[in-house]
Amino acid sequence: MASPSNVPPSPRKLILRTGNIMSNGLGPVTFPPTPFNSTTELLSSLRSTLARASKSSPSSWLHIEPSGTVHVPSASSVPNPPLSEDRPSYDITAKLFYLPRVPPSARASHAEEALGLVCEALGGIENVDLVIVSFPGIGFDADDEVGAVMDENSTLSSELSAEKAEREEAGKVETETVLATYNTLADLVRAGKISKLGVSEFGSVRLRRLLRALDAQEAERERKEGKGKVSVRPRVDQINVRDCCVVPRELVAFAKREGVELLTHNDGGGEVLAREGAAEVVREAGIWGLWTESGDKAMDGDRKEYQVFPQWVVKYTAVVRDRGVVENKGYIAVAEVR
Repeated sequence: MASPSNVPPSPRKLILRTGNIMSNGLGPVTFPPTPFNSTTELLSSLRSTLARASKSSPSSWLHIEPSGTVHVPSASSVPNPPLSEDRPSYDITAKLFYLPRVPPSARASHAEEALGLVCEALGGIENVDLVIVSFPGIGFDADDEVGAVMDENSTLSSELSAEKAEREEAGKVETETVLATYNTLADLVRAGKISKLGVSEFGSVRLRRLLRALDAQEAERERKEGKGKVSVRPRVDQINVRDCCVVPRELVAFAKREGVELLTHNDGGGEVLAREGAAEVVREAGIWGLWTESGDKAMDGDRKEYQVFPQWVVKYTAVVRDRGVVENKGYIAVAEVR
């Protein structure tokens, strides 16, 4: 057992980084056979990066802050080299996945932290061109979208109208939560850290509700203060690639009218990083070995089993504009440790 002076602080937070999965400086990265979604890519990349880092830098592949924040791998074992060309040569996109069971009140700090870590991972850049937000529990389905539009525009019987009213109330609550989160990101746009914002998996009904809420918010600010803040509207809506050939005409027309670009993604549905997946990666990498060796124990004297609770995930890409080449791509995931 290590002496008390060598016992590391108990872990409180875990920051997992894949590094540049296009070329992370640790040799070729092994991926599963294509096609694969972001969950598969994230877990596979983490396993590959952590295994290599622990072998190439066995004494320094973890960095532990006095606060208990654990960086895996450490910046010394997987460095963040600067982009090879000047910053204006790149289109840099980050997709921020908010996860279930994490309070929406934490999203503002999570967004700032995610953006800072992405800029650091890309060699210390100062801003990102596009940030796309993925909200938990929001998914687009082309068939459901058609029904939702018909439901919103129809006159129904009293029984069905009651059901519609319940759905509208749920939609109102959802929009209020989305708007609060969106406003924190809009402030980062106004601060010059993000150029434009996008959303993921928004059908025409959900997108219309958000835009109406933004317009109402700006009108209220102007009424109270004489002028509102600079309006920041979403410029991109990502739809799952499985629906790209059957995007409803209502959504296409509405997005075009509102200046929202429709893009596709293959991130899949559900949680991009569930507790089980995170725990498996941590266990396989042997991250808690240092605390086991130093004798970190629970109150009853047994070895303490740390649990990880993922808070958010961000995927980032740096594409060389004039060649359309992805030079840098990676993931960062943050989890609480208890």
